[in-house]
Amino acid sequence: TAETLQMENYTTNPQLLMDLLDKLPYSLKYNWALHLRSLSLNKPDLKDLSVWLENQCSILSIYFHPEPDTLTRKKNDTKLVLTKSTNSNKTYYCVFCSEMHESAQCKIFRKAAVPERWKMVAEKKLCFFCFRQHPIKYCKIKKPCGINNCKLFHSRLLHTEKSENPPDQGKQNDDPAGKLKEINSKHSEANVTKSVLLRVCPVTLYGPKCQIDTYALLDDGSTISLIDSAIADKLGVEGNKEPLTTCWSNSTCHFDPSSRKVSLKI
Repeated sequence: TAETLQMENYTTNPQLLMDLLDKLPYSLKYNWALHLRSLSLNKPDLKDLSVWLENQCSILSIYFHPEPDTLTRKKNDTKLVLTKSTNSNKTYYCVFCSEMHESAQCKIFRKAAVPERWKMVAEKKLCFFCFRQHPIKYCKIKKPCGINNCKLFHSRLLHTEKSENPPDQGKQNDDPAGKLKEINSKHSEANVTKSVLLRVCPVTLYGPKCQIDTYALLDDGSTISLIDSAIADKLGVEGNKEPLTTCWSNSTCHFDPSSRKVSLKI
């Protein structure tokens, strides 16, 4: 272009040459330096740079070929399309029967009594609200039950009504045995006290560090044996962490993410 415009002085401008070299990547700058050294060019000009760049392009074109579609692509052919995909038909598999429906809709689960439902949920380590396998604190539908102003946090399918005493029968049974039962019942009710008696027994716990004499609470309805973490640490027993969910008959549940499973000798 400089030669066509008859501006020969631009081809020998060192500042213009340096500005063009600064735009090249380091790999080409290195090759340009090798080229100057091989030809012992002390004062190269733009014409030398132009010939060298054409030679570099011809060499690179042997190994790198542009894609066919990029040669014929036009600017107007490029279109940006914004798409949004939604998965409205998400499939859930029941954890109770392995069928393709949500666990809350399971017929086996709904036919079971409420205490049995609690047991099924606890055994599967499910959320007490949506019956899915995630911690309760992360559930998005966590809210009080609401049945008969129940303020406990659990699904309505796990609600248990408080038992009430049946109304007195208007008719008395003439059967002497029936009268005897009625008298005994009234007598026992008259002597009921507010104190609760718990069955305990003395036990000795053995661990790697020591042995401890203490008392064990006997609970016929419990399915596991529990030990206080302070006593376990004192005995020196160790175990892997296993989250534990404990449920009581009044629909109260507690989730402990830091519980451990240990083994010891009694």
